[in-house]
Amino acid sequence: MGTVGSSPSPSPARETGPIATSALVALRVAWHSVRVPALAVLVILEPFVSIILSALTVLGIFSALFNRFLLHLPHFPFWTMLGVSVGCATILMLYYGIIRILSNR
Repeated sequence: MGTVGSSPSPSPARETGPIATSALVALRVAWHSVRVPALAVLVILEPFVSIILSALTVLGIFSALFNRFLLHLPHFPFWTMLGVSVGCATILMLYYGIIRILSNR
């Protein structure tokens, strides 16, 4: 019949009034009115940003390696050059992450 642990406890009903519902709808409309134009701009600029940042990454790594191992320049900032190149790749990954967040995928 009625064992102590067998009956589930009643969950409290979540009541949302018309003001709370209106506020949620207003927040959703505000979020979409910011999200959609920002996403459109980011998607339109994506080919240019990806080409520029990818080129800076590859050229920076190649020039750092070239200057370090072939030219043997004494005061060449090798680690700074590699850091900037890795930073460009990181910025590109963050750019794609922001696009993904804004697109709700």
